[in-house]
Amino acid sequence: MKKRINVLRKILSLFILFSALLYHFTNRAFFAGFLLVMLIIFLGLDLTHYFSKGRNKLSQIYFKLYPKKRKEYRMPITDATIFFISSLLLVLAFQKDIAVLSLVLLTAVDASEQIFGVLIKSKSLPWNPDKSFAGTFAGFLSSLLVSYIAIIFLLPSIPFSAIIPASIVSSLAGTSRKYDNILIPWATAIVLQIMI
Repeated sequence: MKKRINVLRKILSLFILFSALLYHFTNRAFFAGFLLVMLIIFLGLDLTHYFSKGRNKLSQIYFKLYPKKRKEYRMPITDATIFFISSLLLVLAFQKDIAVLSLVLLTAVDASEQIFGVLIKSKSLPWNPDKSFAGTFAGFLSSLLVSYIAIIFLLPSIPFSAIIPASIVSSLAGTSRKYDNILIPWATAIVLQIMI
């Protein structure tokens, strides 16, 4: 199990929260355009880094600021680019409040699962030894709290009855071995769509 918290990646995940709030206060066309611009930038940096074999100065600076996971160095496209593709599709596929809450829960669940999973020693999950029961439970609790606050202050169209199912699904999606940053918002959005 990973023993350290990648603080820089968690700080960068606050960008997801900012993005969700940006979408809440703007419209689908503006936000989709914003995601498309971000996707083009990240894809350009990824491909430049990959095809230059890491020798391009701009991509070197980018990857010093945005730390890649070890497996990402062998791939032409990083998890960040995949996330922007997924988020753009999510925004186009679901109504605004569902997409906003799904992205907000991604930030809450992902960060709390890693932080509490590292800080509180507990048994690893059988299907993913890098994740723990304590982290998963913390993700569930943070999802409950963040959902409740978001519904009260930002998203009154989402019923309170959707909080528990969405929290269960988002915290379980966070236990995935791969692409949890895609699974959390999509699984949450699907459950919210069913519940509304």
